[in-house]
Amino acid sequence: MNKLKSERGMTLVELLCGVAVLLLLITSLLTVGVRFAVKTYRTSMASAQAQTLCSTLTTAITDKLRYCGNVSASGDRIFIKDVGSVSGDEESGGVFKIEDDEVLLGSRKLLGSKAYPEGLWVDELKLAYAEESRTFSVSFVVTDSGGKELAKSDFQVQKINLNQS
Repeated sequence: MNKLKSERGMTLVELLCGVAVLLLLITSLLTVGVRFAVKTYRTSMASAQAQTLCSTLTTAITDKLRYCGNVSASGDRIFIKDVGSVSGDEESGGVFKIEDDEVLLGSRKLLGSKAYPEGLWVDELKLAYAEESRTFSVSFVVTDSGGKELAKSDFQVQKINLNQS
């Protein structure tokens, strides 16, 4: 009995087991922390990319509508002549629409495919025109692959081209 009481400390096996348990605990905490950090980073990047896409589309649509020619509305479709045409062809123009999750003006893409980050697209593009004030009202939503709304734009553009009605 005296011999057992006189021994102090831990054996080498006990010390190794304690260190192994401590390392497992630290590793599991680090794994959870890294997963949370990666998820937060991806969410933050998607939100920033959606805001950039929203701003780019707002600028592109505003530039096209501000200097457009004749506007004719039929139902919910608005045909706009001379929208950014260089040739000056009177029949050039188009309708803003969404196709393959990208905004098109007539049959041409408004922005290149690289402007749309992976997994983001435009949804619910709405365009209205008030003829008496020559003002366009535009709204659209940028969503992710899960359908979650990441950014929304709702703005008005006044047509300043007075040569044509």
